[in-house]
Amino acid sequence: MTVEAEATSVDGAIEAAASAAEGCELFLSIGTSALVYPAAMLPHQALEAGATLVEINPEQTPLSAHAHLSIRGSAATVLAAVIE
Repeated sequence: MTVEAEATSVDGAIEAAASAAEGCELFLSIGTSALVYPAAMLPHQALEAGATLVEINPEQTPLSAHAHLSIRGSAATVLAAVIE
């Protein structure tokens, strides 16, 4: 029963994230390898729905070629610069 409850909770979170990705105008992909599914599908769903995709990551990922803007750097460094 606990496993089912946890699975439902995770499934619900993934569905909510997918819905948000499909409805956003700007999708920020920050500090991820873009390899772990189902989360790795979210930026692609946002792109397909017409969102602008910005990637912030120290290294190139499979998502980099699809991003409108790909910024190389750590999340802490890049986001600190954005806030200033």
